[in-house]
Amino acid sequence: MPTMQALVFRSVNAIGIEEVTRSPAEIGQAVIKITLTTICGTDARLMGASSASTAIRRD
Repeated sequence: MPTMQALVFRSVNAIGIEEVTRSPAEIGQAVIKITLTTICGTDARLMGASSASTAIRRD
C-alpha cells in the first residue's frame, strides 16, 4: 500500500513527521496534496507550545 508523510501528534511536545499508510479515497471522497498549512494559537497552546510562532522544522 502507498505511504505518505504526515505530521503526527502523539502527546504534548511529541509531534513529528512520520511515514504513514495512505488510505485510498472512497466514493464521494478526494485525496489532496497539502503543500502549506498553519496552526492556530489555541491548538499550539493545547500542544504545549509557548506561542503560535513555534515551528516544526523538517530538514
